[in-house]
Amino acid sequence: LNRTYNYPNPIEDGYTKFRFYVYNANKVSVKIYDSLGFLVNELESNALLKDEYNEIYWNASNLDSGLYFAEVYSDLEESKLIKIVVIK
Repeated sequence: LNRTYNYPNPIEDGYTKFRFYVYNANKVSVKIYDSLGFLVNELESNALLKDEYNEIYWNASNLDSGLYFAEVYSDLEESKLIKIVVIK
């Protein structure tokens, strides 16, 4: 996983896209945690394009305003941690 980020951030309209560049990974998962460390959502993509940017959409409209963390990790044991702010 390289060049991993989400946009828009902060989230104001209820959704965001996680964008990441994969080389040889076959599967990427995203676990989203609230500021207390509780898992609030989990996303997964098995249809990745190798040596390309890939995206996963996330609907955050049911969450309260605040700080969240997303752990993006692949089946190749790579991971990145992203801070996300939700504003309502």
